[in-house]
Amino acid sequence: GGRASQLPDQARPGATTSDTEFLPPQDTLESAGIAILCVDALGAVRYFTPAAVGLFSGLEAKARPLLADVKRQFDDDNFLDDATAVREDGKPVRQEVHAKDGRWLMREIRPIRGDTSGPGGLIITFADISDLKEAEHGIEVARAYVHSIIATIRQPLVVVDEDWLVISASSSFH
Repeated sequence: GGRASQLPDQARPGATTSDTEFLPPQDTLESAGIAILCVDALGAVRYFTPAAVGLFSGLEAKARPLLADVKRQFDDDNFLDDATAVREDGKPVRQEVHAKDGRWLMREIRPIRGDTSGPGGLIITFADISDLKEAEHGIEVARAYVHSIIATIRQPLVVVDEDWLVISASSSFH
C-alpha cells in the first residue's frame, strides 16, 4: 500500500512538516476507497492511499517524490497549474479527468492551511464517476432517439414539461 503503514493510528488535523500532524487516522482515509494524495508546501507527496497508486507511476519508487515528478495515468493538462493556483489562492478546484484505464474521475484539489499565515499543503482526491458518466451518456442517447422520432412525425406534435413549457416540437408544428 501507500505510506499509510508509516503513519500513526491517530494524527492531529493540520499541515506541518511532521507526518504525525499531517493527516487524520490512516484507516479512515484508506477505507474510503478514494485515491488521495497529501502534498506538503514544498510539493512533496507526503501520503497517498492505495487507490492512488494506479493513478500515479512512481509514487512508491522513492520516499516523498515531488508531485511534478510522478507520472500521471490520467489525462489532465491543468493538473500542476491547478495545484499551484490552489496553493497560492486557497480556492479549491474540481475537474473531470479521464484515466488511461478508461475510468472517469472527479479530481479535486483543496488547500491544507498550516499553522502560520503561509501556504500549507494540498489534499488531492480522485473519486470514480464512471457510473455517472455512463448514465449521462445513456440519457444523451435516449434524448437523441426521442428527437429523431419527433422529427419524423408528420402531424404537429409538441412536447411540454410539467410547467407547460415547450421542450420539443415536430417540424410540422412550426
